[in-house]
Amino acid sequence: MYVDNNLRVLWNADDRVSIFNKYTYNQEYRFTGEEGDNAGSFKKVPGEDFVTGNALDLVYSVYPYQSSTKISNDGVLTVVLPAEQVYRENSFGLKANTMVSVTEDNQLLFKNLCGYLAIKLYGEDKAITAISIKGNNEEPLAGQATVNASVEDVPTLSFAASATREITLCFDTPVTLGTTAETATVFWLVVPPTTFDEGITLRVTDEKGGLFEKSSSKQLEIRRNTLSTMAALRFGKTDAPVVPEAIDLGLPSGIKWASFNLGATAPEEYGYYYAWGEVAPKANYSWSTYKYCDGTSNTMTKYCLDPSYGQVDGLSLLESQDDAASINLGEDWRMPTKEEWTELMNDCSWVWTTVNGKEGYLITGKKAGFTENSIFLPAAGIWDGTSFYPRNNSPWSVAGSYWSSNLGKSNIPYNLDFDIVCPYVDSNSDEYRYTGQSIRPVWNG
Repeated sequence: MYVDNNLRVLWNADDRVSIFNKYTYNQEYRFTGEEGDNAGSFKKVPGEDFVTGNALDLVYSVYPYQSSTKISNDGVLTVVLPAEQVYRENSFGLKANTMVSVTEDNQLLFKNLCGYLAIKLYGEDKAITAISIKGNNEEPLAGQATVNASVEDVPTLSFAASATREITLCFDTPVTLGTTAETATVFWLVVPPTTFDEGITLRVTDEKGGLFEKSSSKQLEIRRNTLSTMAALRFGKTDAPVVPEAIDLGLPSGIKWASFNLGATAPEEYGYYYAWGEVAPKANYSWSTYKYCDGTSNTMTKYCLDPSYGQVDGLSLLESQDDAASINLGEDWRMPTKEEWTELMNDCSWVWTTVNGKEGYLITGKKAGFTENSIFLPAAGIWDGTSFYPRNNSPWSVAGSYWSSNLGKSNIPYNLDFDIVCPYVDSNSDEYRYTGQSIRPVWNG
């Protein structure tokens, strides 16, 4: 399903819908018309000959078909709005636009559940691979939702507590941008009816791994069945990370720690997130996008000690060209080792506190002459795929993860990280190396 220039809904050949034909069993139907038709008929996809369900007074239908779509006895639908959408030129992509129909007969009259946001981007010699948006007030945008629909009224939705706060537009191949505001390339996202009271943040990733981030505090309202278009934005170069101060905590090794995270400008800021061994942030942290594998956890192409997980090269410590701190801040900076994290734990005082509204650990030197020196590690959460898991909202119960430069224990394709779970601190844990985590550099210039 997609739309033309007049926002008229058109069908893709072989589109699928869920139909609850006056009972609560979810049946899959296939569109039998031609590509680009705006009307047509559906044919039931072969399935079970005998099914059961409770009786309904009306016929309900949902596009796109999902086996997880359900309906209660009183006609309340449960659907999943996608957090990842696929690019299509001049429209939204396949299965992005959720629609519902409620009728007394078999004449399906679909109504949009969401609205549309058109983002215009331009830049010289720029080809992009992902776009994501999130509300600055953490508004829910995707995931499981309940839908109330009737014959006469427009449908309404409410998200479950587990809803995703970000939507990502993905590309099968990089899309080259227009070079001027007048020739800007337009990208569509399907967005649920939402008022972004504190504006939105836009993140764009190019084919070279560069990240362009733009935030606006201006209120933005997305209305159902309406196209909202943003002014054209120029994809500029990502600003170089601000160089932090090197803090001497009086540690035995003499190593000095950065005053804030890589990509941040102040101690309480989370900064950028990096997969292990990658030197630029991105929009999607997964095996399919990870630099040093061929798409799965047992196809490592670098930093592998066990043939069960890929091509063995014996490398267990990040090389400088794969160290995000060194690449972005200069050769005097690097990612800390596991031993340096352990030293920081053992030779400093750790106090859980809040700095400018952000929770984390205040770490202060113990050695005489250094008890006034400290750094703050915010509980910055973790990225997996296109989902961000902040403190107290992670499948790993992780408040904040900080990479080390060492390959993980047991030769598994993870990397050693540093978890903060108040009041517990562990410098001997592992994490999937594709996940997006914070980096706190060290200085040994």
